[in-house]
Amino acid sequence: MHWQLKRDDDVSFYTPKYFSAKLHNATLYNRRGVADKIYNGENKTVCSWISFDDIEISAVNGDEFHLNHDEHFFDAKGLDRVYYNPRHLPHWTWYVNQGIVDKENIDGTKYDTIIVNDTRIYVKKNNMIEHWQKKLGLEDWTIDTRQIDPASVTYPDDCVGDDRFFIGIMPQEESLYATIFHDRPLTEEDIVHELLHVRYPSESEEWVNKETTKQMTITEIDTLTWNVPDILTDVFSKYNEDADPYKEAERLRTLALELGYDFDYGLSGEPTHYWKLNK
Repeated sequence: MHWQLKRDDDVSFYTPKYFSAKLHNATLYNRRGVADKIYNGENKTVCSWISFDDIEISAVNGDEFHLNHDEHFFDAKGLDRVYYNPRHLPHWTWYVNQGIVDKENIDGTKYDTIIVNDTRIYVKKNNMIEHWQKKLGLEDWTIDTRQIDPASVTYPDDCVGDDRFFIGIMPQEESLYATIFHDRPLTEEDIVHELLHVRYPSESEEWVNKETTKQMTITEIDTLTWNVPDILTDVFSKYNEDADPYKEAERLRTLALELGYDFDYGLSGEPTHYWKLNK
């Protein structure tokens, strides 16, 4: 066995015992149809992978690695080990102990960080969900995820192509427990959208869609580095300091909205955060 690493057109292979890596914004993927066939006795073939936005690699030199084996591994203390072997289960799940695994299907789950040490893979359970729970004030809730078979979903006739999927959340207010059901891998945007339904249960789908876009793209304005797009900087430059701060900020918001942006502002009318709108 070797780890295969693809970055654009570059493909590299690593011997697991000499390999340690930290993957950022990483997702566990699985070709479920192929995995089911292997589970039912067909020959093994590659059907799972991990996608990521960035990677740190350590311990690729065998001689040096053997001198200080543990020091070359990324620290996985406090993380949970995941497991994949379609001979045993046709999906990613949790490793419990030698010869013992969980049965929860965690295909398509995204994590801030995944650590690979040798053949062992570690994550922090639901850390992307936990991140947004804290951000949206839902720390008291327990949020679970459950992947469902697309064959069990009845889609509308006009639901085709990339829009043919199901994602929904079932909250239980009395027990502060909710389950996100999904028939394709969850994205961060999916998680934010469904948690907003829990945080604001009386708001419309249209409002949740707009708020999801805001939460995903909102940027705090840094007055030192000025991290504002030129098109929005031009809007802010039209601020009239002799006018009423609230009325002037709202006037500039109208201009920004026409350009596909929105922003928050303080009591002085000074912009504090901005975000891009869906157009």
